[in-house]
Amino acid sequence: MVTKGYVSLPYELKDGRMKVSLLGSGGVIKRFLRMLGNANLRYALVSLTDAKFSSNSPLGRLTEKQQKVVETAFNLGYYDLPRRASSADVAKKLGIAEPTLVRHRRKAEHRLLEELLRQS
Repeated sequence: MVTKGYVSLPYELKDGRMKVSLLGSGGVIKRFLRMLGNANLRYALVSLTDAKFSSNSPLGRLTEKQQKVVETAFNLGYYDLPRRASSADVAKKLGIAEPTLVRHRRKAEHRLLEELLRQS
């Protein structure tokens, strides 16, 4: 199973050093840092925190369960084309029943779409 990670803007080049922010699961970030080490690139981990979404963010309007379901589905490839994970895969990863997952996911998707369409 492959999950995604992102280099988040802004990044900074200063005095021959590069400062970047990474967004992804702990496993993805560990693999990225291991890859840097394997390439003999030195790095220092300055901070590691969980992402928090502001109440103004569309994701901030979701319940914790809805956020977890949408983030896990995204990271597992549920929203990829072609899809790399099914609802059953996501439910198994979260340790919940598939109908429960589907209910949380659909409510979250509805809230996100409602928020985005309201801003248009």
